[in-house]
Amino acid sequence: MLSETGEVHVVHRDDEPYDQWDLENLANKAGLVLIDKVEFLKTHYPGLMDDA
Repeated sequence: MLSETGEVHVVHRDDEPYDQWDLENLANKAGLVLIDKVEFLKTHYPGLMDDA
């Protein structure tokens, strides 16, 4: 459940083949609105494998 003012944060790759998932469109169909998009920086996630 999400309150009317709630937020969903998603970490998602946007290169092939992941861009085919069209998450922004799926979210729009669910009534969600994209507020911001930021660059993914692996340095913000310690412990990730180099090839992730």
